[in-house]
Formats: sequence, structure tokens, C-alpha cells
Amino acid sequence: MMKMKRNPIQIIILITCIALMYPVLTEATSCQIEIDPSQVTGEILPLLGINAGPSPIGDPKNPDITSQYQNIGVQSIRNHDIYGAHSMSILYPNRMCDPQIRDCYNFSSSDDTFAAIVNGGFQPYFRIGDGYEIVNPPAPEEHENWSDATVHVIRHYHQGLWDGFHSNITGVEIWNEPDNIHFWPKPHTQEEFFRLYAMTAKKLKAAFPDLKIGGPGVTPACIKSEKGRQYLRSFLTYMKQHQVPLDFLSWHMYSNNPDDYTEGGLYIDSLLKEFGYENAENHLTEYNTEVKKGKADEGALALRAGSRGSAILTAAWISLQNSGVDAAYLYRGNDPSIAFPEFYGIFYANGKPKKTALAFSLWSDLVNYHTKIHLDIPDSYGFMYGLAGQDDNGNIGILVSNTNNMTQPVHFHFKNSTYTMEKGFMVSHLSDLVQEIKIKDNQMVMPPDSVLFIQMNTIDQVYHTS
Repeated sequence: MMKMKRNPIQIIILITCIALMYPVLTEATSCQIEIDPSQVTGEILPLLGINAGPSPIGDPKNPDITSQYQNIGVQSIRNHDIYGAHSMSILYPNRMCDPQIRDCYNFSSSDDTFAAIVNGGFQPYFRIGDGYEIVNPPAPEEHENWSDATVHVIRHYHQGLWDGFHSNITGVEIWNEPDNIHFWPKPHTQEEFFRLYAMTAKKLKAAFPDLKIGGPGVTPACIKSEKGRQYLRSFLTYMKQHQVPLDFLSWHMYSNNPDDYTEGGLYIDSLLKEFGYENAENHLTEYNTEVKKGKADEGALALRAGSRGSAILTAAWISLQNSGVDAAYLYRGNDPSIAFPEFYGIFYANGKPKKTALAFSLWSDLVNYHTKIHLDIPDSYGFMYGLAGQDDNGNIGILVSNTNNMTQPVHFHFKNSTYTMEKGFMVSHLSDLVQEIKIKDNQMVMPPDSVLFIQMNTIDQVYHTS
């Protein structure tokens, strides 16, 4: 997919020097960020997935936001909570109907929204199960038909069955949050879900050996609480005992602490190794800031639409680069109603970007500098997060997030090489657009809750990376 550069998300030039608005930099107060281009530390992963969209949802007047997704660099879309589509309760409503018969399926609304995904150049990540608005798990006597039907649904969207699609689906995720009573309500039991998952996974893997089959998209409780962790361990124990293939284990995280994302990813990695799934991938299929249910105040708006949220999510994205995560999908793309700007979307219902979408565009910029290089921030600045990369021509990209509610002077130091900083791009409370800012002597002041991206050409090419 060709990336379109920040248009219509325009960049405005901040002519006024930031030094006029904030205190003069001093060595005593500056956060000293050290970068060593000679020290390669890995690869920067293109964790640029998102949930839902680009088709409009909610209010009838809401727009399609394909161009907005392209502009910020979205690469993959998880087809979850595209309301009115992509739920098995819609696709295959009568579980007693023979899954071999075409007339047992309703593809109409799902075909339209899936077409928007593939025609926009995005890679589909297929959640097979039910979305939030319609949840109706199959009864035990319906498991056989339901699991057979998932094979035909994927054939329709991957191999063109019944006038379907020939698409590049990369992963099929079975269910969503089975440890959440909303998605697996009583009287359905944990054991029932494990049986359904195992049956479905075996059939899908046999039918599509080229696809990654996994799940089940557990809630943050499976990371944070002992009860949740026991649920996940029971799930993996059952799968191992019944020789169920597992190409990836998926989980969710909603938190305002960026370190939770690192800890979550490393915990999932440790479980995969413990249960003998060393080759399975680690997928974070939903993440966002955490807002208390029913809370619609200024704090919630700052976390979901303002610079506070963009700084936290950028720090989380940086943390994910060191967590063992192989794929990540931000929840979500578009809001259903302009009346609820504190909803999960990174775009308002009218298609206008929130500051979280502006930050996402800076993440996608950094991905162009795919070779990760050493960047060190002193431990005393625990609220600062940074990541640096280098492209094949030796050019440098740097992403920094200040999650503190105070201004922070920064001073960049380069080891073993010479680079000149002249400008950067910033997301902050100062503007609703990405600002272009001037940098002098590799120093500047970051506003509270701000995100900074810097790109530089090297003066000496000693550490050219190929």
C-alpha cells in the first residue's frame, strides 16, 4: 500500500520559537537522550493495525474514512465491531441449517464492509465470532455446524467461494473476550468454549494451512488478575492436552500505564514457552487508554481525543516494540456518533482526526526507519519514552513521548557519529494539527503530554546500514 503523507491531516509550521513559551533550557533540567547509530538493537515492527472501519458506522451521515486511514499509515484492519456486519450471528444465523448450503448464509452487509477494507489496500485480520452489538454463542449441539460454517465463511472471504473475495487474510482469530460475560454469557460454560475453540481451530487449520489460526482475544484481566491468569492457563492446558494447533495467542490491554503493555507482552511470551507453543506469535488485538465506564468528563476526553491519550498510546506503542508482540491492533478507528467524542475511536464520527490519529501518523513515519538503534533515557525520567531507527541510507528517525503533565527540556546526544537536527513534528495541546517545529543545537522543550518525531540526514555515513 502506498502511504499518502498527512493530507488532509495537514501540518502547520510553528514559526514562533517554543523557547519563547517555555523556560530556557539548562543542562541541569534537560533530559539527556543518548543515541548510538553504531549499535543495532533489532527491528522496528510495523505495529500499525486498527479495529473497525473504514466503512461508516453509527449515524447515517457519518463518512467513509478510507483516505484518512491511508493518510496516517494504517496497514491492517481487524474486522471486529463493524456494527451490523462480520458477526457469525449475522453471517450464519440459523445454526441448524446445513453449512454446505449457500442460502444458509447472509453475506450482504459483511461483503460491503470487507470490500472497503481490501479495496483500500489494507490487510484483513479476520475475527470469527460475534461483535459487541450481537452476541449469541452456539449451544453445544450447534458446535459442529457452527465450526463447519466458519470454514465456509473464510473460504468466501479468502478463496472466493460463492462469489466472494480472493484476499490476503493473514490471520483468523477465533472469538473475542471469552472471559468476558458479555461475549460468553451464562449459561454457557468455560468448558463449552474450550471445546468450541478446539473444534473450530482444527477445522480451520486443516482447511487453510497457509493461514495463521489463533485466538481467543482475552481481556486485560488475563494479564492483571490471578483469576484471569488462571483462565488463560486453563485455556492453554486444554489446547495442549487436545493437540490443538495455535499459531498465535491474542489478548487485549486497556491501560494508562505504558509499562503494562511491556509486562503483558512478556507474560504472554512466557506462557507460550511454558506450554510448548514456542513458535506461536503474540498478538495484541485490542488496546487503548482506560476510561471508567460511564465517565464522560474532561479527563475521559483528554484520554480518548486529547494530547494526554496520544502521549500515553505513543509510549505504549514504543513499549510494545520491546515486549515480544508480533501484531497490534488499536481499538478503534471511527466513532459511531459525534455526540460521544470520548468513545474509543481515533477519528471523530465526522472523519476528523483526534490527536491519537495524529500520533499514529508519526508511528507510521518511524516505521520507515526499520533498523532499531540504541536510544537511552535516564531512569530518573520514567515518564519519557523513546525509540530510534535507521533506514538503509543511514538516515535517522526518532520518536519520543512525554507522558508527564509538565514541560520537559530534552537534549539529544549522538555517540560515534554526527547528526544535525533542524526540525521535528509534534502532537500536543498547542494545536489540533501536526506541528512542524524548529530545533536548535539538538535541544528543545517538549510541552506536557506531547509526542515528537524527528527525521535527520547523516553528515558522515560511517555507520551506513544495509
